[in-house]
Amino acid sequence: MARRTRTRRRAGSLKSQLRRLRHPGALLFALLLGIVCAVAVSELYKPTAHARHFTKSAGGARTEPAIVLEGEDPGIEVLLSALDGNAQVSFACAGGWIARDAGGREIGRTTGNAPSIVALSQIGRLSLRGGDTGSPFFVVEPMSNEPLQIGKYTYRGTAVFRAADRGVRVINRVSLEQYLVSVVGSEMYASSTAPAALEAQAIAARTYARYAIEELGRNPIPDSQEAQAYFGVSRETAATRAAVLATRSQILMFQGAILPAFYHSTCGGQTIDGSALIGAKAPPPLRGGPCGYCEHGKLYRWSVHVNQRTLSSICASFNIGKTCARVEPRGSAEDPWNSILLTGSAGQTVVSSKQLRQHVTKLTPNVNFPSPFVTDVEPDRDGVIIKGRGFGHGVGLCQIGAAEMGRRGFGAGQILQKYYPGAAVVAGRDGREVAIR
Repeated sequence: MARRTRTRRRAGSLKSQLRRLRHPGALLFALLLGIVCAVAVSELYKPTAHARHFTKSAGGARTEPAIVLEGEDPGIEVLLSALDGNAQVSFACAGGWIARDAGGREIGRTTGNAPSIVALSQIGRLSLRGGDTGSPFFVVEPMSNEPLQIGKYTYRGTAVFRAADRGVRVINRVSLEQYLVSVVGSEMYASSTAPAALEAQAIAARTYARYAIEELGRNPIPDSQEAQAYFGVSRETAATRAAVLATRSQILMFQGAILPAFYHSTCGGQTIDGSALIGAKAPPPLRGGPCGYCEHGKLYRWSVHVNQRTLSSICASFNIGKTCARVEPRGSAEDPWNSILLTGSAGQTVVSSKQLRQHVTKLTPNVNFPSPFVTDVEPDRDGVIIKGRGFGHGVGLCQIGAAEMGRRGFGAGQILQKYYPGAAVVAGRDGREVAIR
């Protein structure tokens, strides 16, 4: 209480001095001082990523990254999307934790492992263990080397809790390399995958993370399929740690720029051009090509039954009638089912296979429609049977194919050249090119 009183007295004294001071620069000085203080507070607890705006050349091309991750192993922010917007979130730490607000003031601590609850109050502030923190933001740091348990999973690093419009937002601050140890195990079956394939996955995942954060400005980066799967400590293994360590700081680049290193589960025999994912013409390493290594994958070929009721709902959503009469190909000779003619009781429309997949998935969430790569549609007593290939968007590295290449003795460099032909492996964003087998 005495400290707050002294603060108020100092503030009052400053106001009195400003009132007495008639120099026109006094108010400007006070304003600048306030801005400097605000910036200093906002910079607290930020990871080693510094936001920048894109600059444009005369031709409109971006010439500067949105964010620069500094150092060989920078800190990044990962959005724990499954918890995003929850009314309350539980966390714990075996070695205890300390919570601090944006100004670095300690607002809570414990040395026990009992779960603690963070909740959003009606006035937009966060409560911790039932007590109002007086702040919409705070950071929880482990007191030891133990990870934090947040919701169902445990995570290295620290946790940031923020008040969001719909509830609590939780962000994991962790080093890039430690993040990748989990990502590699979250994206591939580490126990049954050859080291070379895990190393190729580590390089692709590191590249994609840097591309998403630095070039797209996705900070925090989501932990879901929207970006890269990340399940914290539960997916860390000795094999994933070895893969990340063996490829430390290595990324894929093409003509001096970070490659958008997309990857997916199963291409079904052919990777595709990545222009649609990028939103511009894809660089040569992402133009697609034959795979030849994923034939043993469970979803190399697949089929799904779509009943007449679902088809009728799809036709109704396109305003071509309440029933669906026919489903026919309208694509090119090379890919006839890329575009599909739907004939309803009141008209016709042409949709892409991607649109058809989206509608089927929305109307029947229990039906597994693994990819938009439809190869045939056959009529059935109650609807149609849709046949297709692959699992995922089909751009870049095919994980099942990469795993098979690793099993056959190919090195990480050979795997990467297969799926990103012409890309260079570089040690660090501005580092030297690395020759790997």
